[in-house]
Amino acid sequence: MLTLDLIREAQARIAGRVHRTPVVTSRSFNQVAGREVWFKCENLQRAGAFKIRGATNKIQALTDEAKKRGVIAVSSGNHAQAVALASREAGVRSVVAIPADAPKAKVEATRNYGADIRFFDRHKDDRDAFGREISEREGLVMVPAYDD
Repeated sequence: MLTLDLIREAQARIAGRVHRTPVVTSRSFNQVAGREVWFKCENLQRAGAFKIRGATNKIQALTDEAKKRGVIAVSSGNHAQAVALASREAGVRSVVAIPADAPKAKVEATRNYGADIRFFDRHKDDRDAFGREISEREGLVMVPAYDD
């Protein structure tokens, strides 16, 4: 169960490892919307999305034994890059399962952050089963795209 203490622990783990992104509003947008709207600018975050927060928290929270084993994620984009970057910075091996038809820019960014890329066919393969099979075979810790 999520508690305020767990949130504070996560905040401490990711402090200094992610950006504090701004929250902004737009008079023009507010006028069209007929109300005040605020935007959290996670496009300015490291690896380009909020996913770096959860990936960093999960990887930093691993035991030393789990870090030695390495991690795996299944993603076609932002989570892939976040896990690869957070792993590289923690000195942890990362494997990322990516659909074979994922955008080349996402694949290259993930590879450039240091991940070992494994491709699957999104039309034929069960992505979660594909990731679990690699995790079990290689003893890797699964880093889900949510829950951390």
